[in-house]
Amino acid sequence: MRRWGLLGCALLALCGPVPVAWAQPGTSREAARVYGYCRAQADAAFQSERHIDQDIMATLGNNWQRAGTLPIVRSRMFDAAAGRAGAVLAGCLHAHGYARAG
Repeated sequence: MRRWGLLGCALLALCGPVPVAWAQPGTSREAARVYGYCRAQADAAFQSERHIDQDIMATLGNNWQRAGTLPIVRSRMFDAAAGRAGAVLAGCLHAHGYARAG
């Protein structure tokens, strides 16, 4: 469970509370509203991913622990979940007309 708390914190750090990497000229309140909506979508996707990973760990975690590969598997699950949540956020923002700054 503590591992998932760390994953959540890392996702918050990855996505950030303020849309720093995304910009649309001439907006501020609307940008915050859209970003909040997209963050909620990414959080929902992450929650689903977390439940799936918990089920997988409950089923196969002991096998991976005995094989000595549990840390590697957890790391890969974390990276995959963070990547998917980031993709959901990016896709949502792109669909609302935002583009990466720079």
